[in-house]
Amino acid sequence: MHARDDILPSITSELEEMGLNPPDFGNSNFSLMDEFAKNKGKHVNKEKKKVMLLVDGLGYDTVEKAVARDEKISKFIERNTLEKMSTVFPSFTPSVIISLNSGLEVGQHGIIGNFFFKGYGAMINPFKISWLPSKNEVDGVAPEIMPRPANLEKIKKRGGFVYAMRDEVLRKETNSDFLSDCEVLPHTGNEDLFVGIERLLRRKNCDFIYAYTDALDHFSHSYSKTSEETVRLTARLFRDIMELEEKLKEANAELFVFSDHGQVVFKDSDIERIGWKDKFLDFLEMPVFGNSRSFYMKIIDGKEKAFEDYFEKKYSKKAALFDTNELIKAGIFGKKKLPEFARFNLGDKTAITKDNAYFSFAKYGEENHTNKNKYNSENIGTHGGMSHEEMEIPLLKVG
Repeated sequence: MHARDDILPSITSELEEMGLNPPDFGNSNFSLMDEFAKNKGKHVNKEKKKVMLLVDGLGYDTVEKAVARDEKISKFIERNTLEKMSTVFPSFTPSVIISLNSGLEVGQHGIIGNFFFKGYGAMINPFKISWLPSKNEVDGVAPEIMPRPANLEKIKKRGGFVYAMRDEVLRKETNSDFLSDCEVLPHTGNEDLFVGIERLLRRKNCDFIYAYTDALDHFSHSYSKTSEETVRLTARLFRDIMELEEKLKEANAELFVFSDHGQVVFKDSDIERIGWKDKFLDFLEMPVFGNSRSFYMKIIDGKEKAFEDYFEKKYSKKAALFDTNELIKAGIFGKKKLPEFARFNLGDKTAITKDNAYFSFAKYGEENHTNKNKYNSENIGTHGGMSHEEMEIPLLKVG
């Protein structure tokens, strides 16, 4: 049974009527990682070596456009298998990758964007820290923020596991307990990564390659997924993947290309800027948790109704406001019983943006939220919401 089958029909209808796409855990990157961990399932041939290529920011719609523009890519896809699947919610990179690595839904680990950690008494930006627990966290010497990567541990235990990761990410993961006895392949970008994968495929003692690239996500954020620069990079990415086809056959391996999320394109007019003097903040006990496309609020006791009325009047065109308990009961975050840490960070109210809206919360004293990079287009990318563009991702299986 898919988790979507357990979502309350009224919530499902309400979300879908807004043009949103609730997560489908049973047909998702989350369920695929479970197959990898168990080495069995409808996608997995346990007799073959596996290359898992997680392309950050690759939405299903981007793949469709690449196929339509390039006949070689189209024929390559036809020779192999392309499926549409779901990501988890929120469609925010740390939220998704922590779920994939750990086997825990977002509602179990609670990393939904910026979050509050009682162990340090501070708001934490997940991009500033490792998404793998340190040895000190595992040993109980330091407060535990990140869950253990249980899915990856199961794969690594079988042997022949290689972790192919961006060098910038690896620098944050230096003290990771998981990587202390793990073969690692650092890379600086796609060309470097694909050279490394080709070499690993020639080795007999390499059975599972966990590979990650964030170049496409970076381009989509900076120039938008529809820009000529990003379209060009997407074509190059598929050509690199196509170059692996024969090498996979020779190595008796299969390649799985999928993603953590897609993106939407937003303009300056889509941004809702909330400054430090804004009345919005008068209703809050704490800073807003989450990200620009879905965010979570703890409301001061007694101000709930006033906040709902204020939000409806001022922001309802750009975001829908939900009681967080309703979304939890509906299974939007996975299991309906949440640990204390996760429940706290999901707050009392959840706002999910509509269309391409983007909410920007200024830091103290900052009233101007402007894009200061003159080289970037006005049309840039973002994600974290529940639109079809963000939630629908591809699974391309080669070999």
